[in-house]
Amino acid sequence: MDMSIKKIWCGVVLLVCLFPAIALAERDVNEYEYVILAGKTVREDAGWNKVIEVLKKRHDAFVIPFESWPEEALPALKKANPRYVAVVEKAENITAEYIKMMHKINRKMSSGIFGTFLWGIITGYDAESAMRMIEDAKTPMIIRSALSTAPEMEYTSSFDKCVVIDPNIKSNAFSRHISAFQDALANADPEFARQVEHLNKVISEKREGGQPVDDSLLLLQKEFREKLQVDRYLQKTRVMAVWKEKQRKNDTLAAYEIITDSLLNKFLDLYGQLDPNLLLTCSYGMEELKIVKAQNYAIRVDHGKLYADSKQGKLYFPRGSNRRVYLAMGNYGGATFEKSDNLVTAWIKDGNVSALAGYSVPEWHGQAGWGTWKFWMTDPGRYTLAEAVYLNTQFILSRLHEWNPKFLTIDYPETDNVGRDYQESLATVGRATEQELVTLNQMGYLYDRDVFVYYGDPKWDVRLNGEGKKMYYEVTGKRKGKKYVLTIQTDGQFRRQQMTGNYYMEKPDPFNAATIGRLPFSYFFPERLKGAKLAKKLKFEGTVEVNDNFIFIYDCFFEPNETYKVVLSVE
Repeated sequence: MDMSIKKIWCGVVLLVCLFPAIALAERDVNEYEYVILAGKTVREDAGWNKVIEVLKKRHDAFVIPFESWPEEALPALKKANPRYVAVVEKAENITAEYIKMMHKINRKMSSGIFGTFLWGIITGYDAESAMRMIEDAKTPMIIRSALSTAPEMEYTSSFDKCVVIDPNIKSNAFSRHISAFQDALANADPEFARQVEHLNKVISEKREGGQPVDDSLLLLQKEFREKLQVDRYLQKTRVMAVWKEKQRKNDTLAAYEIITDSLLNKFLDLYGQLDPNLLLTCSYGMEELKIVKAQNYAIRVDHGKLYADSKQGKLYFPRGSNRRVYLAMGNYGGATFEKSDNLVTAWIKDGNVSALAGYSVPEWHGQAGWGTWKFWMTDPGRYTLAEAVYLNTQFILSRLHEWNPKFLTIDYPETDNVGRDYQESLATVGRATEQELVTLNQMGYLYDRDVFVYYGDPKWDVRLNGEGKKMYYEVTGKRKGKKYVLTIQTDGQFRRQQMTGNYYMEKPDPFNAATIGRLPFSYFFPERLKGAKLAKKLKFEGTVEVNDNFIFIYDCFFEPNETYKVVLSVE
């Protein structure tokens, strides 16, 4: 063999061996169900390249390289037309803008309003923890235990064991005040105490009778309170929180009170005892996780390890043995802050978290996070977590488009403080949409549209436990040539709210920050239906939205003991 040819051949072999992702992407692109996007920094790292190769082999995936930003891969991505996309990326490269770009890429895949693929980011503190994440996702998982710091969590009956912590001290603020007042009154001069009680009785009777209370009486009440030194006694009362738990599936939640100063330690204890399959937090902080907003105690990270920074000092988390899923509803739950050592990577490395969904910016409205939970838990066991994230994102797009198609062409104005800049942002959005009145929900949905992120294998089959939980309706789909027939059958106990989310997180008060929308009927197709569209007019009320992955039916007033059919044409 000619020496120059020999050198060229050796170089080609070396390139293929070192960078299989690049070599693979150079072949002709056909349609693939699963695509891996791989940036330059992971392709040039042997450990991370191994993650790519394992994922590729598992899903018979096609690897598309890019240099700096995933958007560079859009032309090849359109040709591959995947249903699932995994982005393998180092944490220090993942920004809020990066996540926003992935959402927009998904919408650019077709001429419609919806995203065409389910996507997740494979990352970690290091390549080893990223590999553990995808290895954990190799087999399905049914979630049987949960630990939550969000009192809004529902369907606790789906869990064999669970703990729900309510750190909201406002719930007992009134009882604390009463207790402090009674303590102050008991220690006051008896004659003065009788005067105070008489005055309070007069004021109460006037209010109960709908009569105005003279300012002079209110001033006197304030003066009496100061003399009693109620505030001093209030400071002495214990600030309590509540936690509820059950140890067996059919048990009811037993409630316990706990001093808020001890709440972080209690969280750590319960975490170790329960070793939960699911974590759900609604907490505060940026690069730390606070369970109680007013406290400095928080969960922090130290070189990929989790610890509770409590009044006892650093208490490191037990590793546990169970795989875990984490829904991080609080501020920056999905942010990596452009560095490898952060809460996201620590939960993956040290907390056995194999899938995590959270916000890349401060949580405000809540539709992206709580809407995901609503889709997931309304029919426990029906959707995987990635499917719930995807469907809720499409629901947001659907609502925004219905309100005004221009909501899909603009971004929420850049801000580091939503409350401070709200009026200015409102005016900006109003001008961009040419709307005289932009509602709070419209602003909230726009804010949440491109900021929620799923970390993990988007094809991982991880579900809530729906065993033994009757949902009172059944959905089946069957392909017949160029037709796909969807059948919805209700039983005698069916109620419409069971399908729409049981009024969960629906807040009619316009001054509340969030209203998690009432769900349409939804169905995620077991396989992609190319070119899916309504073939026959519905024989019942309802508005259909459909793409290759799913169907929504709005305003469908299903009745008990009925059968409904939807016929779609497919390519």
